[in-house]
Amino acid sequence: MKNHRYIIGIDLGTTNSAVSYVDLSDESIAKPQIQIFRIPQVTAPGEISRLSVLPSFLYIAGEYDIDIESTRLPWKDNSTKVTGAYARDHGKKVPKRLVLSAKSWLCHDKVDRKSPVLPWGSDQSVRKVSPVDASSAYLNHIRMAWNERMGDDEDSWLENQMVIVTVPASFDEVARDLTIESARMAGIPNVILLEEPLAAYYSWLGRHENEWQKLVSTGNLILVCDVGGGTTDFTLISLQEIDGNQRFERLAVGDHLILGGDNIDLALARYVAEKMQGTSGKQLSLDRWQALCHQSREAKESILSDAAESKTITLIGEGRSLIADTLSAKLDKTEIETIVLDGFFR
Repeated sequence: MKNHRYIIGIDLGTTNSAVSYVDLSDESIAKPQIQIFRIPQVTAPGEISRLSVLPSFLYIAGEYDIDIESTRLPWKDNSTKVTGAYARDHGKKVPKRLVLSAKSWLCHDKVDRKSPVLPWGSDQSVRKVSPVDASSAYLNHIRMAWNERMGDDEDSWLENQMVIVTVPASFDEVARDLTIESARMAGIPNVILLEEPLAAYYSWLGRHENEWQKLVSTGNLILVCDVGGGTTDFTLISLQEIDGNQRFERLAVGDHLILGGDNIDLALARYVAEKMQGTSGKQLSLDRWQALCHQSREAKESILSDAAESKTITLIGEGRSLIADTLSAKLDKTEIETIVLDGFFR
């Protein structure tokens, strides 16, 4: 660690990615504080904001879709792809060009994870990317954002620091290797992988540094449950005493469970679709279904954060039936809680 000024932790999430760091340069501080790196990203055409998370969305712009110059970032980037908040928000309007849940695809052993398959279901007019490419795009955005903040001080650039990337405990070796490959493609040649439930447990230990021994006894079993955007992880940890020294041991990891916030959004979208369609039984097109999923997620986040008591979700009609086929339904907090609690946690 003496060769690094910073220890940087990256949570490469299914829905959002976040970065925290510790500055080791001030030796007068016995315990350096963990800080959150606010990530610059496009939030509207010509507008850049520093946010606490980078939404894990990649938008593949079309030739006449958006003015790509209005999405340029402070660092040099000639890509026609957009990552982060604007990718998420604009993508709900053109869902066939939006890559999401790349992390879930990264551990999907039924597809070639290096092949251009995303956005899933898009037609040939979209130049697709692989799950590895998408993950690399998020990591590259984070690296370039960090380096832009550090300026010309190459010794402080992200690729020259100790970088830890979290992964689900249930990731198999292939998914872990692909995560490392994504980092290398993003210009981060050396990363340490840390299982997410262990990271959560280490965080708990850090917050209870002076009292954890009062809360945990030798032989106790600790179950860490990590419900993420695309996966749910269970890890069983025990406090053991060996040769008079106490140490924590990971005893077991749950099977890979592709169940998380994405599934809740799908359940909400299906519920709203049934309210919209009534007894007509008319199926939504793929584009309208994807738009409904995005709006359902936004409604869930807004309502459960108490920003609104309810939200009206509207799907504009297509083609000649632009007005006639417009569908609308209201979603409130009671409905969301019923679906989440009864459908997922009972």
